[in-house]
This record gives sequence, C-alpha cells and structure tokens, in this order.
Amino acid sequence: MIVEYFFYLLVGRLFIYLIRLFPPIVRLLERYEDTEKLLNCDLCLGVWTYTILSGIMNIQIIENMNIFGYLLTGSVSSFIMYLVVKGWNQEYSGYIIE
Repeated sequence: MIVEYFFYLLVGRLFIYLIRLFPPIVRLLERYEDTEKLLNCDLCLGVWTYTILSGIMNIQIIENMNIFGYLLTGSVSSFIMYLVVKGWNQEYSGYIIE
C-alpha cells in the first residue's frame, strides 16, 4: 500500500509539471487571468490532479467512502506534496543578489 501511494504521489507530481508545459494550457493561461490563478497554484492544480488520479488508480486514504474518499485523498496528497516541494525549494534553491 505504501509503495503504491508513493508511486501515486510521484506520478501526480509529474502530471502537474507536464500540465503546465502543455501548449493548449499555456495558451489558456495567456488568454484568461482566472485560469492563471488556478493553474499556477500547486495546491489548486494538485487537488484536482490527485483526485482524478486517485480515482483512476483506486487509491483512498479511508476506504469505502466513494467519491468523497477520492476527494479526501486528492486534497491530503496535494497538501503533502505542496509541503514537500516548498521544503525542497527552501533548502536547495539558490538566490543570486546582484
């Protein structure tokens, strides 16, 4: 179960990265301001990506909750990955002040 969940987190993060590089999404971001706010936020895009992915992979944190289980799994997973990515960027990103 734990290996499947880590694989789910990894695939979800990869999808989030690729969604932002997909040309129709980039054109949509350039055209509408509201979609820019939605798709540039890791938490916002992550909730929907992880929710859909948990439904496809049939992964739930709490079993037998139907659609709410998938939504809960997507929300919690998005928050966990948000904290991991922010922590990673805080630790390893470099800033050059000129």
